[in-house]
Amino acid sequence: MEGKFVKNLEVIKNQAKCEIFGDELNDLKKSEIFKQIIEKKIDIDIVTQNSHSMDCKNFRIILNINMKDVLLLESILKNLKIKYKIRKNLTKICIFGIGIKTNKDVIYDVISKLYKEKIEILTISTSEVKIMLLIENKKKTNFKFLLDM
Repeated sequence: MEGKFVKNLEVIKNQAKCEIFGDELNDLKKSEIFKQIIEKKIDIDIVTQNSHSMDCKNFRIILNINMKDVLLLESILKNLKIKYKIRKNLTKICIFGIGIKTNKDVIYDVISKLYKEKIEILTISTSEVKIMLLIENKKKTNFKFLLDM
């Protein structure tokens, strides 16, 4: 790999991953969830929506939120009678650099280095200038080793 692609690294602790699912998750319910999240000023990112079947049934929405907003999000989902699971005390890593998405070696290096450290990767999101990962990190880890790419 030529040159250094990774220019900056941000590590954000106290994150949670919320998986919202169920047969009752129609378009109206999905819209209401996001409406209430916005009204309650819950900060979300790494939003994923997918279906587990070709006929687009069994939708799942996966959100990353700050731990401080978990109780608020839970109350919204309970009031709407929506099924969900929340994984708490996670860490978000943001890796910044020009051309990251087009240079697949960087993504491979990040993933392999985290696996070598026995760090579980829960979510990966990429853009042209950033890789965001949501991880479970049960030990104190200095992630500066990810800058060496």
